[in-house]
Amino acid sequence: MNFERISILLKQVRFVQIGLLFLILNGALLIFLVLPETQKISQLQSEYANKRSQLIQEAEETRSTEHRLTSLQKSQSDLKTIYTKILSDKKTGVPAIREELEELASSLSVNRQNVTYQYDLLPEFGLRHFVLSVPVEGAYRDIRKFINGIERSQHFLILDRVDLSAEKTQNAGDHLLLNFQLSTYLTDEELKNQKYETRKPVSRP
Repeated sequence: MNFERISILLKQVRFVQIGLLFLILNGALLIFLVLPETQKISQLQSEYANKRSQLIQEAEETRSTEHRLTSLQKSQSDLKTIYTKILSDKKTGVPAIREELEELASSLSVNRQNVTYQYDLLPEFGLRHFVLSVPVEGAYRDIRKFINGIERSQHFLILDRVDLSAEKTQNAGDHLLLNFQLSTYLTDEELKNQKYETRKPVSRP
């Protein structure tokens, strides 16, 4: 009877030992294998999230850069068109503009006096900004047509201001004496070349 109880107790002790050994092994596996792998997975997930965020940001920056590049190329193309097809050269621009204004005034029976002008240099753009003073006299209807002709000019003309100098009645018709102030920009190769030279004061010819 005593031997049986001792045998049972030994079996119980061995079962407890096996259970403790199993728990110890599980604890060791958890500490040395599972937890490091879990931390490693968490770290990898965090790095992946950071890399993904960086890639999204870089993609947005790339799209923004491409958009700015496209806008810059469009601006350069538009600027080239303005310089080559819209603006006239300063050597031929002013005479051509004066001739066009004379022909327009003659075709509308508008009396045009001498055109005077002054200009400012814009060496950073290779341009000259011209301001023209154009005194004219004529009937209101003809003056309106003269203004429309300026707006349809083949040259780049801007109507800045119209000053009423005097008004009188002649031949039962209202005649106006006006002074038109026009402005335009003409290209100048000499000024354009100065962008690559030491900047010096530019004197008028």
